[in-house]
Amino acid sequence: MSNDLDFEAWEAPPPPDGLADAVVARMGGTAVGLAMPDAQGDVPRRRRWVIAASAAAVLVAAGGIWAIVRHREPAPAQNGAVIADRAQHLELGGASVDLDRGAEIHWHRTGDGLDVDQRAGTAVWRVSGDERIVIGATVASIEAAGASLRVEVPMIPISKTDARVVGASALTAAAVAMVTVVVYEGRVKVSSSGQTVVVQPGTTYTVRTPEPAPVVGVAAPRVPVDQPTIVVLGLEGWNGDAVPHDLVEALRARAKLGTGPFVLAAASEKELVDEKLLHDCANEAPACMAAIGSDLGATAVMYGSIASQRAGYVVTIKLLDVAQKQVVRTITELIPSGESQGAALGGWANRIYEKFIGDAILYDDAVSATVTGSPNPATIERMLAPHEGELAACLGKDVPGASVIFTLDADGHVSTDAVDGDTPDGATAKCILDVLDTLSFPKSGSGGKYAHYVHPVSCDVDALVAEGNSRMGTGDHVGALAKYEEAIACKPEERLYDLAFMAACNSANATKAAQHWSKMHSGAQTRLLQICIRNGITREQLDASMCDVDQLRNNGMEAEQGGRHAEALAKFEQAIRCQPSAQLYQLSFMAACNAKSVSKSQYYWSKLPIAHRDSLQQICLRNGITAETLEGLPQPSPPDKASGMGQVRIDSVPQAKIIFDGVDSGTTPVLIKALPGKHKVTYVIGQDRFTYSVTVKAGYTETLSKDLQ
Repeated sequence: MSNDLDFEAWEAPPPPDGLADAVVARMGGTAVGLAMPDAQGDVPRRRRWVIAASAAAVLVAAGGIWAIVRHREPAPAQNGAVIADRAQHLELGGASVDLDRGAEIHWHRTGDGLDVDQRAGTAVWRVSGDERIVIGATVASIEAAGASLRVEVPMIPISKTDARVVGASALTAAAVAMVTVVVYEGRVKVSSSGQTVVVQPGTTYTVRTPEPAPVVGVAAPRVPVDQPTIVVLGLEGWNGDAVPHDLVEALRARAKLGTGPFVLAAASEKELVDEKLLHDCANEAPACMAAIGSDLGATAVMYGSIASQRAGYVVTIKLLDVAQKQVVRTITELIPSGESQGAALGGWANRIYEKFIGDAILYDDAVSATVTGSPNPATIERMLAPHEGELAACLGKDVPGASVIFTLDADGHVSTDAVDGDTPDGATAKCILDVLDTLSFPKSGSGGKYAHYVHPVSCDVDALVAEGNSRMGTGDHVGALAKYEEAIACKPEERLYDLAFMAACNSANATKAAQHWSKMHSGAQTRLLQICIRNGITREQLDASMCDVDQLRNNGMEAEQGGRHAEALAKFEQAIRCQPSAQLYQLSFMAACNAKSVSKSQYYWSKLPIAHRDSLQQICLRNGITAETLEGLPQPSPPDKASGMGQVRIDSVPQAKIIFDGVDSGTTPVLIKALPGKHKVTYVIGQDRFTYSVTVKAGYTETLSKDLQ
């Protein structure tokens, strides 16, 4: 039995007090002493010497053994096994591991490194650069060197009935739901089912147990539907340092993995402050936040705020169900200052995301608070796209286009539908219903109602543009305008508005020219304005005749969301000329900051209500426009790259004494020149000290601002 155990894996405990005395007492059966009186008389001389000699031998042996234990470093165990009944730390040569209670590992060392079988539980591994470790975790193999990582092997209890059906040989595999690998430092390779993935620091990778083949008497595995999408908005409260940005990027990176029920929505890397402004959200009311999520094509929205405190960063994040228009979960975490950078911050992002989302797969009949019970509209659109021709044929050639509204029940069947200009019992509606009935829509918890626009069969944009161009060539500007507008009705595009504007100007139609003018980009307006001017239509007519504030604001918002910040600013300013308002000044400030226009940012900053400045200032800060610039204060001279120096702007609330790399450097706010690299900044307020690190780059000014109230 002892051959199965490696006693070198355990360090000998210290000898208890009185060990030798206790041994001698057991041998003599009486109180211990070199000369021991007895109730019946003196102990014979020979017996006394035997006892004394034995005692001395025990003392020498005990002392010798303890000296050996105390003065000899135990060699790393070459093989062994541990089932942790409590939190436990093991040193295994070039690797160490911290085991949670219940973790089970078996290991042995080979010529290539350390081979580990992690059968259950959670273990945090630290592997030196010259060590190679391979961790077998039932459904995955993990290879690491010079890395720090966490491996989780949760065991899911299996019922006796399932055990009988699946079979005893598959019991262990069936009980393991998944293996999760969280990488803190270094790069780690995870292999499963013939595929190998390199997991980067600050990310999490999950491998699931393959579904067993269907067995008679057991329901077949369910098939996942297309993944819903999530948008992670930039946190509100950004004060110039990198922590909020890095945390959000790490959350987005986690969502991109797609190992949970959501995948990151395309082109959704937006900021909360900007989106609230674009959607006129006075606060974070669920209905307004749901509108943001809907416009970004997301099923769920993750958003929140961050504030710098004495101990670190307080982060509050919410998860909103777009379809239900309700916040389904809120989490507040304190990220310590010492864990606010690099892999440690990535670990926080992973943990926050896991708390919200988990790693459960969304199946077709799954309905949870975090995922709408209705199929994703984007999924429905993808299913309808290949059948556009069939749907258009139902409309007939004389119909310019129509919106089809239909309802799906929980089984994915079309229960009702309606078409613009037709009754549900009409021929067009029946034709469309026949097409929809041929499609296999996904099952869901509650079904849903959907709208889809069907373009007419004859909607050939290129043909219409070609005919319009032909008429322009013959001087038929009115006819050309009609064709261009038909093309716009088919598919609104930037170039079509430009063409329609040209035709309207050449036909001296000021009303039509103004209508298309409002749809054009600022660059196109500048370039094509001369066409109207030479036909007697002035810029004032174009602006005044279509002074639709709502339309201009909406056009500006559309441009801003598309990343066309200069164009958005032009639209907002045009709306201001029509009718100034506080909202338009805020929108103009946002667009000016994003367009990196210092002069415009300063102008609209002066127009902002004082109460809104703190929340909106971060838009300019993240675009490199400082608070001093907005206020028109003199700027510190930028560091000279050639000098190899950088700068750190340090600020705080309340004012604090600053010790920079151990040197007293004045009180906040303060600007310090420093060599590139990592530096230590200590804020001193009375008897309190708060220390942070900052990394300086040559030729750049970093900002470190803390709220220490």
